[in-house]
Amino acid sequence: MSVIFTPTEIEELFSYEDDTSWRAYLLPAAVKTNTITLEDSLKKYSGIYLFAIEKPVLDAQFISHIYTFLKTTYSFYQERDRCFLWLNQGGNPDAGPSYQFGQALFFFDALYSVKANSKGRSQQLWINKSSYFSVAPYSKVTLNAAADGFLIHRTHLSLAPRFDYGMYLTNKQVDTEAIALGKITINDRLDLEPPLLISFISACSAIQFELSFPFKFKDQDSYVVDHDVYPYSHPNEARHQRYTILPTVAKRHHKHKDTAVEITCNLFNNENEIFFRGSFHPGAVFNPACTYFAFKPQSSLSTAMPTRNGKTITIESLENAALLFSKFPDHNDDFSRYYWTISGDFALLNEPVYDDQEIVNAYERQILNSPGKMQQQRTRSVSSLLKVPGQVYRKFFNQQTISE
Repeated sequence: MSVIFTPTEIEELFSYEDDTSWRAYLLPAAVKTNTITLEDSLKKYSGIYLFAIEKPVLDAQFISHIYTFLKTTYSFYQERDRCFLWLNQGGNPDAGPSYQFGQALFFFDALYSVKANSKGRSQQLWINKSSYFSVAPYSKVTLNAAADGFLIHRTHLSLAPRFDYGMYLTNKQVDTEAIALGKITINDRLDLEPPLLISFISACSAIQFELSFPFKFKDQDSYVVDHDVYPYSHPNEARHQRYTILPTVAKRHHKHKDTAVEITCNLFNNENEIFFRGSFHPGAVFNPACTYFAFKPQSSLSTAMPTRNGKTITIESLENAALLFSKFPDHNDDFSRYYWTISGDFALLNEPVYDDQEIVNAYERQILNSPGKMQQQRTRSVSSLLKVPGQVYRKFFNQQTISE
């Protein structure tokens, strides 16, 4: 599918939009052309790529605001730089005051290489005040084969230890090194490493990537951010393997002597890594079409949830299964705690398949000495048919109780 920018009411602005979002290419000056392809935008015209969920009001003030924002927010920005700019539009309220208009990723005009930030390190796109996505300097920006998006490949210069790459969690209150939030897929052979993708035909044109993490750590340590504890792997491991995860536990709150007490319950028991297709839009963190972590199909998850028989449940992710960002209902406006909530469908695994009559017969054999309970047991056996292997669990984790 071709991506073609067409003129707008502003001479130097060309747009491309569909049902999911608005995209545009802003040139430093007007040009005499009726269309600009994505390939032309990279090779012929130096400009700024804009991404928004909703079309903004297009006027001179909007254009002026863009340049003022880039100059005042990013000290390393130069007028000849190219950049990707994701507008916020209220979709990321916790990124911080500096980023309420949007967030940008800069690369050099002639070299098509990602710039370092003002401290000579990776550029950061903030998820909230304590977590961010890093893109390593000197990564190469290229057009993909279909000419409908851009790939960002790390190069050998990008591998310096001081260059973060992927998602990170940091505690600004103390002098603590940021720790990886999940493990982005890397490879010693850079030609085999999956690049980042910014697709102009996907919903929202978010940054797409691959990552993994377990749902339980064998040698668990903890990383504390403003009194909130995040588990991560043993600190003696290599730095790129010292990664944490956002909470994936069930949490409840109740009052005890006028104090709010938080109770957690582990949902999963997976030390093996689970792989995801990640999508992150810096201006739409809570939009499930833009920011999500989709399970790779048929990912097996061992849960910590028992049936009434005492056997724990194992489930398998289906095509629409994903993790989404959610936010704790905090009263502290200075700190926003995020966690991952599960969305989509799952199927049961490792359970024997019975037909209706077999289940009824089994229950009857168990209660021969309790004929008064026959009708009750028959009713329960029919309900258990809803939970045989292959049956979809829609909104599985919203169930209040799980029977057999």
